[in-house]
Amino acid sequence: MWFHLRFAALVSIAWVVLIVLRPSASAVELLGLMPAAFWIGLAVVHAGLAALFWWGSLDPPRRLVAVFVGLAVFAVRSALGIYLVLYVMRGGPAMILLVEMVLSLGLCSAFVNGLPGAVRPGGAATR
Repeated sequence: MWFHLRFAALVSIAWVVLIVLRPSASAVELLGLMPAAFWIGLAVVHAGLAALFWWGSLDPPRRLVAVFVGLAVFAVRSALGIYLVLYVMRGGPAMILLVEMVLSLGLCSAFVNGLPGAVRPGGAATR
């Protein structure tokens, strides 16, 4: 489980980098013209999620809140990604979201499969 949480942290950091480097391209396609404060808030939320996932990866059996938040976040990202890729997005931004959707589906299933080991101290969740 520690590997999945660290990988989830890296995915969240990748979103922070993407938001900082290309805010206007995805802003017009995804949500229209949003104020800059929205994009700053989105970057802060993803940075906070990355910190939570990394913190949880240090000791998954004792920090199950990070595992459950990861499960919820990637389930919502998967559902939202499916909707956006199929019905809303076109072109380059759709490809970025397609990659993120596939990663989210994979991480969501990894969290579900790793959950029994994470709740057992000394189980499969530890290094």
